[in-house]
Amino acid sequence: MTALQSTVPHLDWRKVAGLLDAPSFDVNSHEGLAFLMAAVVMGQGGAPFPVEVFCGKWRNSAAQLRVLRLLVSGDSNMQQSLQNLPRRTRVDDVSAHPVWSSVDVIETLLLLADAEGFDQVFPIFRAPLITCPEVLLYGLAQSKPAWGPIYRDLISMLMSKYLMDTSNIAVVRQVWSMNKTVVIQGMVDMTSQTATGRQGLARSFEVAQELGLVLEILSLKHTWRFVLDLAIFAAQQNAIPFANWVAKNAEDGGSDFAHTAVAMLRLRAYGGAA
Repeated sequence: MTALQSTVPHLDWRKVAGLLDAPSFDVNSHEGLAFLMAAVVMGQGGAPFPVEVFCGKWRNSAAQLRVLRLLVSGDSNMQQSLQNLPRRTRVDDVSAHPVWSSVDVIETLLLLADAEGFDQVFPIFRAPLITCPEVLLYGLAQSKPAWGPIYRDLISMLMSKYLMDTSNIAVVRQVWSMNKTVVIQGMVDMTSQTATGRQGLARSFEVAQELGLVLEILSLKHTWRFVLDLAIFAAQQNAIPFANWVAKNAEDGGSDFAHTAVAMLRLRAYGGAA
């Protein structure tokens, strides 16, 4: 390394690290990754390893997945290197989790699921689901993936947990401020499950009331089936004038609202498929 520094004193080590995305690159152990990162740090005169080169979209997705798997399961020094990633969850009290408070890490893993498959990526999320689910949820809410299978499953599991527990309203409020769609999708999933359907609908209404969001949620147009169910429940609790709500939304929602309403009436009357 000293000889290389003497021969090429102005070598851009960040660019060197960026060239790791190559067909021939591979690393299979924590020791190998630590050696690689230490070499770049030495070459930079002690500056931190540019760990952001491991995130984003790689051509060699298999090698990238192996690197990230090693990083998130490595020792404290390796995990602390992820603190240098720029995009972190906005919640102040999760800084003790350098891996899962990183939006870059979460987003990159979600993208890798498209290239490497659900079964290769999902096991990486099992640890934070147990040890820091709140932190993971905040990171997911702030990431910008397509709604792929892993993202959908994680949101469903985590939001069901926090929506059903009455002591977690602050977490739901925080997620709502980050990404309203995540909360709505959690409610939709919770009410569509056979085991928790009616209970989930009741709890969704309670949460909406606690957060002062009943009317806002009932104004959403892309989830008419859930919104109609919630409106009926709210009317049964004397929370909204149902006839007025239907009239307004029939006008605003047009044919989409009408088709959904008719399908629901058919389902309730005849037990057929909506």
